[in-house]
Amino acid sequence: MQNSFFLILVFIITSCTSVESIGVAGNLKNNNVNEIHINAKNYKLFSETNYDDVSNLVKKKFPQNVFMPGDSIQITILESGPTALFGNSSSNFDNNDIANNSNQNKLPIQTVDLNGKIFVPYLGLISVQGMNTNELRNFLYNGLARKSNNPQILIDAKFTSSAINISGDVKNSLIYELKGGETFIDAIGLAGGLTNEKDNYMLTLTRDSLIKSFPLIDIYSATNDVIRLFPHDNLVFENEPFQATVLGASNSNTNVSFGPENSSLLSIIGKVSGVNNYRGDLKKVYIFRKNPQSFDYSKVVSQQKNYTSIFQNDEKPSSRTLEYSLIHIDISNKNSLLYSSNFKVLDNDIVIISNNSIYESQRVLGIIGSIFSPVSSAINAQNLSN
Repeated sequence: MQNSFFLILVFIITSCTSVESIGVAGNLKNNNVNEIHINAKNYKLFSETNYDDVSNLVKKKFPQNVFMPGDSIQITILESGPTALFGNSSSNFDNNDIANNSNQNKLPIQTVDLNGKIFVPYLGLISVQGMNTNELRNFLYNGLARKSNNPQILIDAKFTSSAINISGDVKNSLIYELKGGETFIDAIGLAGGLTNEKDNYMLTLTRDSLIKSFPLIDIYSATNDVIRLFPHDNLVFENEPFQATVLGASNSNTNVSFGPENSSLLSIIGKVSGVNNYRGDLKKVYIFRKNPQSFDYSKVVSQQKNYTSIFQNDEKPSSRTLEYSLIHIDISNKNSLLYSSNFKVLDNDIVIISNNSIYESQRVLGIIGSIFSPVSSAINAQNLSN
């Protein structure tokens, strides 16, 4: 009986030498997954980022603020001469005193109503929606010139309807009324500054119903005097907004937050305190990824010939881009460190670090030991009783 146990044990141990615990198993056939092996030829394809280009914000025509419902307007009218349409006649006429040569009247502050209108004495309800300050000034002058003595129009407006919104990982989120000419860097100052270092921030900009994302470091590097804020801009500053999940033989299985400047595979592994020295296999690191819309698998196919599939019973894979990718990268030698230091982990990637075969063998031996120990104890007890 003991000989039988020994034979079973030898068979299991020898079979363990072919064990490859890669964190995934199965058959690639009929699955919506591209299999990718990173090498010296194709790693650059995964070193490029798909962030929006900050140059699209440069040298655009800056729109003027226009009046919309909710904006506030205060109109001041100055009239020359001894009589005034909006004020009392001046009894102290002095050619050397402009204040006494004009009659100044401030109309009450008005809010543009839902119909886009305000009330002006002697003109009635007027529609100001869509006008800028200069257009409103000309409109009022033309309407009052026939009734008033050389009216001069001053307009103080608050364009609350076209204010920008600044939020995210800043010290003070706020809604800000543009005065004209403010830049993206100005927005950071208006919000009291960032809560962390700028290198790993992403800026998400919503403008004209379009959403764009930029590494904040690119904004700093650009010519800021021509990257200006537009009315209605919505700015969200986020520090390390991306997440990846690290599983397998790392020193910590967890979700990792990262930003544009610490998104390499080595950086992500470093955030979980590295690979477990006892059980990790540096030759078998995998990334499971939902392919971006811009991903072209056909560029990868020609650069990964003569590879061995990690899937069982795998047929020749399709050359078309599928929904997901399983990416294999070897970080065990100095050449492959170049790949891993440039390989970009994307938001929602799953990084899997495999167990090495020695650890798998020891784990199997531990299981065998836990099974056979009670049997051996029973046999020894029986021998002693005899």
